Amino acid sequence: MVNYWMEFTDPLRVLDEVRRHIDRAIVQHPGARARGAEGRWPRMSLDETSDGFELRALVPGLSESELKLTATSGSLTISGARAVETPKGFTAHRKERGAYKFTRTVDLPAKIDADHVSASLKHGVLTVTMPRSAEARPRVISVNAG
Repeated sequence: MVNYWMEFTDPLRVLDEVRRHIDRAIVQHPGARARGAEGRWPRMSLDETSDGFELRALVPGLSESELKLTATSGSLTISGARAVETPKGFTAHRKERGAYKFTRTVDLPAKIDADHVSASLKHGVLTVTMPRSAEARPRVISVNAG
């Protein structure tokens, strides 16, 4: 009983212990990783250009063969997977980067020409260029005075 009350003499230590328990509960929750990967990963930005749209997504550690892009007239889907294997002859003592899968769909604000979408991967940044479809391009209308 005396030992129990002695633990509360340092309130900061007790609060630190509570914080560690909460952190462990969040990290070890079975759905925590899946929800985070599905909804917010990879991080991306979608910019409008004069010809269409450009999407940049951060996919560090992935190669072209591990990524799959699917474009329709109104959306773009990026999916990928990474497998982590220990090289032959080595023993892993610590693994902080695990294997994962992700799929993320972005709805586009205008129709695109899905046949002319191009993608490139450089230094872990996936850049997807999507030209507007002919019907979604703005038209210049001349005004006649008369």
